[in-house]
Amino acid sequence: MGTADFLAAVLDGAHERAEALLGARIPVGWPRDGDSRLGLTIQLTALRRRPRQGLWRVRLMVLRAEHRVAGTIHLKGPPGVARSVDLGWEVEPSDRGQGLATEGARAVLRWALTQPRVRRVTARIHDHNTASVRVAERLGMQRTPVRYGTEGLIWEIERA
Repeated sequence: MGTADFLAAVLDGAHERAEALLGARIPVGWPRDGDSRLGLTIQLTALRRRPRQGLWRVRLMVLRAEHRVAGTIHLKGPPGVARSVDLGWEVEPSDRGQGLATEGARAVLRWALTQPRVRRVTARIHDHNTASVRVAERLGMQRTPVRYGTEGLIWEIERA
């Protein structure tokens, strides 16, 4: 399965095709909101432009026992000049509060920090998103004074 093919099927509303490509169930109505849909659209565009950057993009959290998607952990592209990558996560409402975001983000964070071109991993978290703040804290990330937009702060962790 190609990640781009899967994302295209999801964004086209081809639910059954996306599930067949993935080999797991996808929650009805996923992605749930406009920001999530926009994020997947940006990821798809980037993957089509640079297919070899797949490792720097979307990872799905699939509950093996149930063969279904529980959310995503995603990097927003390869490291730039500042040797930094941005990490994000999203968990289906019915699966929240079980540590899935922490577990998935920790695995991707560890991988990212072992990559030679990465010095720092950041996360952009809205001020009101206390669950994501807790995830960032569990990951050992520190809140910075840097704001993005009007609603959030950037959290970061640097390679030891």
